[in-house]
Amino acid sequence: MNTLSVFSLFAAWAAGVPVRICHNHSTAGRGETKKNIMKYLLRPFAKVFATDYCACSRYAGEWLFGKRAVRENKVTIFNNAIDLERFRFNPSIRESVRRELGLEGKFVIGHVGRFCIQKNHDFLIDVFAEVYRQRNDAVLVLVGNGELFDEVKAKVHRLGLDNAVVFLGVRGDVDRLYQAMDVFVLPSRYEGLGIVNIEAQTAGLPCVVSDVVPLEAKMTDQIIFLPLYKNADKWAEWICKYGISDVRSRGREWRETRFDIASEGKNLQYFYAKRTEQYEKNQSFAS
Repeated sequence: MNTLSVFSLFAAWAAGVPVRICHNHSTAGRGETKKNIMKYLLRPFAKVFATDYCACSRYAGEWLFGKRAVRENKVTIFNNAIDLERFRFNPSIRESVRRELGLEGKFVIGHVGRFCIQKNHDFLIDVFAEVYRQRNDAVLVLVGNGELFDEVKAKVHRLGLDNAVVFLGVRGDVDRLYQAMDVFVLPSRYEGLGIVNIEAQTAGLPCVVSDVVPLEAKMTDQIIFLPLYKNADKWAEWICKYGISDVRSRGREWRETRFDIASEGKNLQYFYAKRTEQYEKNQSFAS
Protein backbone atom coordinates (compact mmCIF):
# COMPACT_ATOMS: atom_id res chain seq x y z
CA MET A 1 0.00 0.00 0.00
CA ASN A 2 3.02 2.27 -0.05
CA THR A 3 2.51 5.29 2.25
CA LEU A 4 -1.24 4.65 2.62
CA SER A 5 -0.32 1.63 4.74
CA VAL A 6 0.01 4.03 7.70
CA PHE A 7 -3.78 3.86 8.18
CA SER A 8 -4.05 0.06 8.32
CA LEU A 9 -0.88 -0.11 10.43
CA PHE A 10 -2.36 2.42 12.85
CA ALA A 11 -5.53 0.33 13.11
CA ALA A 12 -3.42 -2.79 13.77
CA TRP A 13 -1.39 -0.93 16.41
CA ALA A 14 -4.57 0.33 18.10
CA ALA A 15 -5.97 -3.22 18.08
CA GLY A 16 -2.83 -4.57 19.73
CA VAL A 17 -1.54 -6.64 16.81
CA PRO A 18 2.05 -7.48 17.87
CA VAL A 19 3.68 -7.84 14.42
CA ARG A 20 2.93 -5.08 11.90
CA ILE A 21 4.77 -5.25 8.57
CA CYS A 22 5.09 -2.35 6.13
CA HIS A 23 6.10 -3.84 2.76
CA ASN A 24 6.81 -1.22 0.09
CA HIS A 25 6.49 -2.01 -3.62
CA SER A 26 6.56 1.44 -5.18
CA THR A 27 8.06 4.94 -5.20
CA ALA A 28 6.96 8.27 -6.67
CA GLY A 29 7.47 10.05 -9.97
CA ARG A 30 6.56 13.07 -12.00
CA GLY A 31 3.11 13.44 -13.47
CA GLU A 32 0.93 12.50 -10.49
CA THR A 33 0.94 15.73 -8.48
CA LYS A 34 -1.98 15.06 -6.16
CA LYS A 35 -0.94 11.48 -5.54
CA ASN A 36 2.65 12.51 -4.87
CA ILE A 37 1.63 15.21 -2.41
CA MET A 38 -0.23 12.55 -0.42
CA LYS A 39 2.74 10.17 -0.63
CA TYR A 40 5.26 12.72 0.60
CA LEU A 41 2.96 13.94 3.38
CA LEU A 42 2.47 10.41 4.69
CA ARG A 43 6.00 9.10 4.10
CA PRO A 44 7.44 10.37 7.44
CA PHE A 45 4.84 8.24 9.26
CA ALA A 46 5.67 5.02 7.36
CA LYS A 47 7.83 3.67 10.20
CA VAL A 48 5.79 4.94 13.15
CA PHE A 49 3.30 2.08 13.51
CA ALA A 50 5.27 -0.71 11.81
CA THR A 51 7.40 -3.21 13.71
CA ASP A 52 9.06 -4.52 10.54
CA TYR A 53 10.13 -2.85 7.28
CA CYS A 54 10.20 -4.74 3.97
CA ALA A 55 10.56 -3.76 0.31
CA CYS A 56 10.68 -5.30 -3.16
CA SER A 57 14.04 -3.67 -3.93
CA ARG A 58 16.77 -1.67 -2.23
CA TYR A 59 15.60 1.44 -4.09
CA ALA A 60 12.00 1.01 -2.89
CA GLY A 61 13.30 0.47 0.63
CA GLU A 62 15.43 3.61 0.57
CA TRP A 63 12.56 5.68 -0.83
CA LEU A 64 10.12 4.84 1.97
CA PHE A 65 12.32 4.03 4.96
CA GLY A 66 15.48 6.01 4.23
CA LYS A 67 18.99 5.07 3.09
CA ARG A 68 20.22 4.76 6.66
CA ALA A 69 17.58 2.16 7.52
CA VAL A 70 18.56 0.09 4.49
CA ARG A 71 22.28 0.53 5.16
CA GLU A 72 21.82 -0.66 8.76
CA ASN A 73 19.88 -3.73 7.54
CA LYS A 74 16.66 -2.61 9.17
CA VAL A 75 14.81 -3.27 5.90
CA THR A 76 14.27 -6.82 4.61
CA ILE A 77 14.31 -7.09 0.81
CA PHE A 78 12.06 -9.67 -0.81
CA ASN A 79 12.39 -9.84 -4.58
CA ASN A 80 9.12 -9.79 -6.52
CA ALA A 81 9.29 -13.37 -7.72
CA ILE A 82 7.69 -15.38 -10.53
CA ASP A 83 7.47 -18.95 -11.76
CA LEU A 84 10.57 -18.85 -13.93
CA GLU A 85 9.75 -22.03 -15.82
CA ARG A 86 6.36 -20.65 -16.86
CA PHE A 87 7.99 -17.69 -18.65
CA ARG A 88 10.98 -19.48 -20.17
CA PHE A 89 11.32 -18.90 -23.94
CA ASN A 90 9.54 -21.52 -26.04
CA PRO A 91 9.88 -21.22 -29.85
CA SER A 92 6.80 -23.37 -30.56
CA ILE A 93 4.60 -21.17 -28.35
CA ARG A 94 6.08 -18.10 -30.03
CA GLU A 95 5.11 -19.39 -33.46
CA SER A 96 1.62 -20.32 -32.28
CA VAL A 97 0.85 -16.97 -30.60
CA ARG A 98 2.21 -14.93 -33.50
CA ARG A 99 -0.04 -16.91 -35.83
CA GLU A 100 -3.07 -16.39 -33.53
CA LEU A 101 -2.51 -12.62 -33.39
CA GLY A 102 -1.60 -12.20 -37.06
CA LEU A 103 1.95 -11.09 -36.23
CA GLU A 104 3.88 -13.38 -38.54
CA GLY A 105 6.70 -11.54 -40.27
CA LYS A 106 6.29 -8.51 -37.99
CA PHE A 107 8.78 -6.75 -35.71
CA VAL A 108 6.79 -6.93 -32.46
CA ILE A 109 7.37 -4.41 -29.67
CA GLY A 110 5.55 -5.29 -26.47
CA HIS A 111 4.43 -3.57 -23.30
CA VAL A 112 2.49 -4.90 -20.31
CA GLY A 113 1.08 -2.42 -17.82
CA ARG A 114 -1.87 -0.53 -16.50
CA PHE A 115 -2.88 2.50 -18.57
CA CYS A 116 -1.93 5.16 -16.02
CA ILE A 117 0.52 8.04 -15.68
CA GLN A 118 3.13 5.84 -13.99
CA LYS A 119 3.53 3.56 -17.02
CA ASN A 120 3.95 6.52 -19.39
CA HIS A 121 2.01 5.25 -22.43
CA ASP A 122 1.95 8.75 -23.93
CA PHE A 123 5.73 8.66 -24.37
CA LEU A 124 5.62 5.03 -25.47
CA ILE A 125 3.35 5.95 -28.38
CA ASP A 126 5.76 8.72 -29.40
CA VAL A 127 8.61 6.21 -29.33
CA PHE A 128 6.68 3.69 -31.39
CA ALA A 129 5.71 6.35 -33.95
CA GLU A 130 9.43 6.94 -34.51
CA VAL A 131 10.12 3.19 -34.75
CA TYR A 132 7.28 2.80 -37.26
CA ARG A 133 8.68 5.65 -39.33
CA GLN A 134 11.90 3.63 -39.67
CA ARG A 135 10.30 0.19 -39.95
CA ASN A 136 6.82 -0.22 -41.38
CA ASP A 137 6.81 -3.88 -40.34
CA ALA A 138 6.75 -2.80 -36.68
CA VAL A 139 3.76 -3.56 -34.46
CA LEU A 140 3.17 -2.38 -30.90
CA VAL A 141 1.30 -4.83 -28.66
CA LEU A 142 -0.22 -3.29 -25.53
CA VAL A 143 -1.48 -5.53 -22.74
CA GLY A 144 -3.57 -4.01 -19.95
CA ASN A 145 -6.32 -1.55 -19.18
CA GLY A 146 -6.78 1.55 -17.05
CA GLU A 147 -8.07 5.06 -16.72
CA LEU A 148 -5.99 6.41 -19.62
CA PHE A 149 -6.97 3.68 -22.09
CA ASP A 150 -9.29 5.87 -24.18
CA GLU A 151 -6.81 8.73 -24.18
CA VAL A 152 -4.00 6.50 -25.45
CA LYS A 153 -6.23 4.94 -28.08
CA ALA A 154 -7.23 8.41 -29.30
CA LYS A 155 -3.56 9.39 -29.65
CA VAL A 156 -2.85 6.24 -31.66
CA HIS A 157 -5.71 7.15 -34.01
CA ARG A 158 -4.56 10.77 -34.25
CA LEU A 159 -1.09 9.64 -35.33
CA GLY A 160 -2.51 7.25 -37.92
CA LEU A 161 -1.15 4.16 -36.18
CA ASP A 162 -4.41 2.20 -35.81
CA ASN A 163 -3.20 -0.63 -38.04
CA ALA A 164 0.14 -0.90 -36.22
CA VAL A 165 -0.97 -0.89 -32.56
CA VAL A 166 -2.76 -3.88 -31.03
CA PHE A 167 -4.75 -3.38 -27.81
CA LEU A 168 -5.18 -6.76 -26.09
CA GLY A 169 -6.72 -5.55 -22.84
CA VAL A 170 -6.34 -7.53 -19.61
CA ARG A 171 -5.15 -11.06 -20.34
CA GLY A 172 -4.62 -14.19 -18.29
CA ASP A 173 -1.97 -15.58 -20.65
CA VAL A 174 0.69 -12.89 -20.46
CA ASP A 175 3.39 -15.58 -20.25
CA ARG A 176 2.36 -16.71 -23.77
CA LEU A 177 2.20 -13.15 -25.10
CA TYR A 178 5.83 -12.44 -24.15
CA GLN A 179 6.82 -15.28 -26.48
CA ALA A 180 5.38 -13.42 -29.49
CA MET A 181 7.37 -10.23 -28.82
CA ASP A 182 10.78 -9.23 -30.21
CA VAL A 183 11.53 -6.35 -27.82
CA PHE A 184 9.95 -5.34 -24.51
CA VAL A 185 9.67 -1.63 -23.61
CA LEU A 186 8.98 -0.17 -20.15
CA PRO A 187 9.23 3.67 -20.11
CA SER A 188 7.84 4.05 -16.56
CA ARG A 189 7.98 7.34 -14.67
CA TYR A 190 8.68 5.39 -11.47
CA GLU A 191 8.95 1.75 -10.38
CA GLY A 192 9.61 -0.15 -7.18
CA LEU A 193 11.10 -2.99 -9.22
CA GLY A 194 9.07 -3.62 -12.39
CA ILE A 195 7.98 -7.26 -12.25
CA VAL A 196 6.94 -7.27 -15.93
CA ASN A 197 10.55 -6.50 -16.79
CA ILE A 198 11.60 -9.62 -14.86
CA GLU A 199 9.02 -11.68 -16.73
CA ALA A 200 10.17 -10.31 -20.09
CA GLN A 201 13.83 -11.08 -19.41
CA THR A 202 12.94 -14.57 -18.25
CA ALA A 203 11.23 -15.05 -21.63
CA GLY A 204 14.54 -14.13 -23.29
CA LEU A 205 13.41 -10.72 -24.49
CA PRO A 206 15.74 -7.76 -25.03
CA CYS A 207 14.41 -4.90 -22.90
CA VAL A 208 14.51 -1.12 -23.24
CA VAL A 209 13.47 0.44 -19.93
CA SER A 210 13.61 3.81 -18.21
CA ASP A 211 16.43 4.47 -15.76
CA VAL A 212 13.97 4.69 -12.84
CA VAL A 213 13.72 0.89 -13.00
CA PRO A 214 16.15 -0.34 -10.28
CA LEU A 215 19.38 -1.92 -11.50
CA GLU A 216 18.49 -4.86 -9.26
CA ALA A 217 15.98 -5.82 -11.97
CA LYS A 218 18.78 -6.60 -14.42
CA MET A 219 18.90 -10.34 -15.16
CA THR A 220 20.61 -10.44 -18.57
CA ASP A 221 22.96 -8.35 -20.69
CA GLN A 222 20.21 -7.64 -23.24
CA ILE A 223 18.73 -4.70 -21.34
CA ILE A 224 19.32 -0.98 -21.68
CA PHE A 225 18.33 1.66 -19.13
CA LEU A 226 17.51 5.00 -20.79
CA PRO A 227 16.60 8.33 -19.14
CA LEU A 228 13.21 9.75 -20.02
CA TYR A 229 14.76 13.08 -21.02
CA LYS A 230 16.22 11.32 -24.06
CA ASN A 231 14.10 12.02 -27.14
CA ALA A 232 11.79 9.39 -28.59
CA ASP A 233 14.18 8.92 -31.50
CA LYS A 234 16.98 7.80 -29.13
CA TRP A 235 14.66 5.20 -27.60
CA ALA A 236 13.60 4.15 -31.10
CA GLU A 237 17.24 3.79 -32.10
CA TRP A 238 17.88 1.23 -29.34
CA ILE A 239 14.67 -0.64 -30.06
CA CYS A 240 15.55 -0.92 -33.75
CA LYS A 241 19.05 -2.14 -32.87
CA TYR A 242 17.49 -5.16 -31.24
CA GLY A 243 15.42 -5.71 -34.37
CA ILE A 244 18.44 -6.14 -36.66
CA SER A 245 18.81 -9.82 -35.79
CA ASP A 246 16.68 -12.37 -33.98
CA VAL A 247 18.42 -12.42 -30.59
CA ARG A 248 15.76 -14.86 -29.37
CA SER A 249 17.14 -17.54 -31.68
CA ARG A 250 20.44 -17.60 -29.79
CA GLY A 251 18.80 -19.49 -26.94
CA ARG A 252 19.75 -16.81 -24.44
CA GLU A 253 18.19 -17.51 -21.07
CA TRP A 254 18.16 -16.07 -17.58
CA ARG A 255 21.12 -16.95 -15.39
CA GLU A 256 19.82 -16.02 -11.95
CA THR A 257 17.30 -17.56 -9.56
CA ARG A 258 16.84 -14.67 -7.13
CA PHE A 259 13.43 -13.99 -8.71
CA ASP A 260 12.32 -17.62 -8.43
CA ILE A 261 8.99 -17.84 -6.58
CA ALA A 262 9.99 -21.17 -5.01
CA SER A 263 13.09 -19.82 -3.26
CA GLU A 264 11.65 -16.39 -2.44
CA GLY A 265 8.48 -18.01 -1.10
CA LYS A 266 10.61 -19.98 1.36
CA ASN A 267 12.40 -16.80 2.42
CA LEU A 268 9.09 -15.09 3.12
CA GLN A 269 7.81 -18.14 5.01
CA TYR A 270 10.97 -18.18 7.13
CA PHE A 271 10.59 -14.46 7.86
CA TYR A 272 7.01 -14.90 9.12
CA ALA A 273 7.94 -17.96 11.18
CA LYS A 274 10.90 -16.16 12.73
CA ARG A 275 8.83 -13.13 13.72
CA THR A 276 6.13 -15.37 15.20
CA GLU A 277 8.76 -17.26 17.17
CA GLN A 278 10.30 -14.03 18.48
CA TYR A 279 6.90 -12.77 19.59
CA GLU A 280 6.11 -16.04 21.39
CA LYS A 281 9.47 -15.92 23.18
CA ASN A 282 8.82 -12.37 24.32
CA GLN A 283 5.40 -13.43 25.59
CA SER A 284 6.85 -16.30 27.59
CA PHE A 285 9.50 -14.03 29.14
CA ALA A 286 6.85 -11.46 30.03
CA SER A 287 4.74 -14.07 31.80
